[in-house]
Amino acid sequence: MKTFKKILFASLILLFTISCKKDDLPAATQEGKNIMAAKVNGKTWVKTACWSCIGAGGGLNVSYENGILSIRGEQFVSKTNDNVIGILIQNPKIGDNIVDGSRINLEYNDYGNKKYYKTYSNSIGVVNITKIDTIKKIISGTFHFDAVNENDLNDTVSITDGRFDVTYN
Repeated sequence: MKTFKKILFASLILLFTISCKKDDLPAATQEGKNIMAAKVNGKTWVKTACWSCIGAGGGLNVSYENGILSIRGEQFVSKTNDNVIGILIQNPKIGDNIVDGSRINLEYNDYGNKKYYKTYSNSIGVVNITKIDTIKKIISGTFHFDAVNENDLNDTVSITDGRFDVTYN
């Protein structure tokens, strides 16, 4: 009976260890940490501002002027492959900003495979703005969306667990 209990206890420990999946995305923050992250078809995608990029190439580019918020994160994969997540919102508001095909545009570009995904009026997607601080110039939020390859409507990409915490000029 003692052996059975030991085996059962060891099995439970093993089960908990295996089932505890580490979330490799950074925490969603509201401090202006200049980070953007998401899961692209279940794979982790993370981009931080690139202060040392030559010619300001790559990295995280943010602008918020004349009521238009643009966040573009470019992840360098190889010399011939960059992946980009882009968020463009006219008149963003605190709370849910739902994809509508005109005021909100979300995209994912896989340049290495020459695939360009975008949202349309019937796309599923939300950008939840959790903070807009016009004094410290910080914008934070979360997002998720499904986008369609503009050259093959049967090819889609799913962006989930997205988060950004950025500063703008």
